[in-house]
Amino acid sequence: MEENEFLVDLSLYKLFYLVCKNGSFSKTAKELDLTQPSVSYNIKKLEDELGITLFERGNTLIMTPEAEELLPYVEEALNNLKNGERKINDILQLKRGTLTIGIPSHIGVFLLTGIIKEFSLKYQNIIYDIINDRK
Repeated sequence: MEENEFLVDLSLYKLFYLVCKNGSFSKTAKELDLTQPSVSYNIKKLEDELGITLFERGNTLIMTPEAEELLPYVEEALNNLKNGERKINDILQLKRGTLTIGIPSHIGVFLLTGIIKEFSLKYQNIIYDIINDRK
């Protein structure tokens, strides 16, 4: 297996997480606007791909020890992905990030100072990296 290759489709892990959180295939199906058999099928697919049983099925859904071991890793991975999405969104909306500007120093003194001051009032969490070519 290559280093950047996943064993399992990440959407199956998200489904696993939601089933654990909801404690039910039916509740998860309703939350995702899916059918209960679809959720059950995909959890079985995850179990087959991992080679383990994740839930004891009966009147109530019970996580196996393997599922309890896996859950914190899945939860952390999903949280990391969510945080990454938030950071990208912040950058796209200019809520954070770095603005690099290259400008000759004699122009920067007269032109750039006022522009940066105005821009920084509107976008307070942007870091500025000003580059000038002094030879």
